[in-house]
Amino acid sequence: MQARLLLAALAVLAAMTGCESGSDEPRREPAATGQVATPPAPKPSPPKPLEFVGRRSPLVQRLWQPVSDLAPLRTVLPDSLAFDEIRQAPVWHQAPIKSAVLAVGTEPQPYGVGEVAVMSPGGAWRVIDRGALGMRNPEIVEQQFQLSPDGRLLALGDEYGVVILELAAARATRFEVRSKDPVLHWWTPDGTSVVFTPRGRTMRTLAVRVVERVVERLGFSAWSSSVDTTGDVVELVPNPKSADAYTAIQHWRHDRETAEVVELENAVPRDAQTGNESSPSLIGIAQGAHPEGQKLARGILAIDPATGRSRGLLALTPEQISWASVVGALDDRWLLLDITFGPGGGLAAWDPVDEELRGVLPIDEQAANVSIAMELLSDSLR
Repeated sequence: MQARLLLAALAVLAAMTGCESGSDEPRREPAATGQVATPPAPKPSPPKPLEFVGRRSPLVQRLWQPVSDLAPLRTVLPDSLAFDEIRQAPVWHQAPIKSAVLAVGTEPQPYGVGEVAVMSPGGAWRVIDRGALGMRNPEIVEQQFQLSPDGRLLALGDEYGVVILELAAARATRFEVRSKDPVLHWWTPDGTSVVFTPRGRTMRTLAVRVVERVVERLGFSAWSSSVDTTGDVVELVPNPKSADAYTAIQHWRHDRETAEVVELENAVPRDAQTGNESSPSLIGIAQGAHPEGQKLARGILAIDPATGRSRGLLALTPEQISWASVVGALDDRWLLLDITFGPGGGLAAWDPVDEELRGVLPIDEQAANVSIAMELLSDSLR
């Protein structure tokens, strides 16, 4: 009896030992074969939410006051615009001038349809007679005009194309383009090309190359781009996951896309408008014209294009930002702003870092279309 119990106990012990060996074997196998167990995949982190410059952001500077009340930033521009006198100036093709620092629509209204007048650095005004140039009188869309940086050339647009005026030679050259009523954006710093788009905010961007007398397609969108004094272009890039915001800056060099892409510190709404000219360290953007449902601050946003960091935002009222635009960067410090909406408006210079605002040219009208020869204006700062 005892012998049978001992045999039974030994059988149970052997069965238990066999079960433990079977369960240990899979755990020892990776070490025996040199394999390493794969850890569980980490959970993906949630995407970073889009953040605009909010109304309570420390970047917001509430410095607005009438341009005529601001401490002046002295330049070659006049102290004021007298449109009655401007319209009485000599006709340009009968009395040419060497260059112009300022071009304005002779009819101060939101969408100017009058003639264009240009002012020399010495203060002499001339009226451009479009009829003498074979151009139509625009009755539906606003007049388009852009001065070259050195003020020697003026580009005009109508339904038949782009006309380039050589101010000193009283000579006009028409360039036919496949676009009615082109929108002129900016000149290259060397004054050899003017960038434009077909009307309708299309993404297609074209350039008239004056010397070669050709019109060519460009890769970037002029609506969201600026050109700096070196000729490099910076373009706001939209977020691939959201059609409502720009979240990066793409750098272009010699009309070619580079590998330089900088993430923006703060997102920029897609209805924002960039200034025509930037500097290597300063680009201005008018944002917030239509911020329904958003907590962003309306105004002019200053960004460092090299780093994507926001440097400041000048808060403006809804009426002001509806007509406000950034003319361009005067240098690495000052942004030239066009805020020509009613009494108190005009051209102003803003330093977003030192939080200074200076008056450049009061324009006490409902609105006025202007173009500046930025190279001449920057050289005249004093």
